[in-house]
Amino acid sequence: MRINDGILPFKPQPVREEDLREWRGIRLREYQRKAWEELLSKGSIGVFWPLGAGKSYFGVHVLARIKGKKLVVVPTRTLVEQWRERIEEHIPEYAGEITVVTYNSFHRQAGSSHS
Repeated sequence: MRINDGILPFKPQPVREEDLREWRGIRLREYQRKAWEELLSKGSIGVFWPLGAGKSYFGVHVLARIKGKKLVVVPTRTLVEQWRERIEEHIPEYAGEITVVTYNSFHRQAGSSHS
């Protein structure tokens, strides 16, 4: 399968209701709400909004609403710290469910687990 051909590398599956929890900490803007509905219907989406459009707040919303362990992978250590600060500020009660790592760190960990 090739994503460039418009073929998804996964089978879209809706998010199950039992995997969600109520949380009203951040009010989503209309386009964020539409993205949330798309995520719920497909189980995965790409978010490519411009700077300042609320990608991080949308991410916090997703992290809060979906139960269980979650992984946030970012390109720099600075972003790791920013994500950890956002999590502590907005959803400290769920911080234990969330791991934030750099791409580099993720690849090192994934590589060592397959050795």
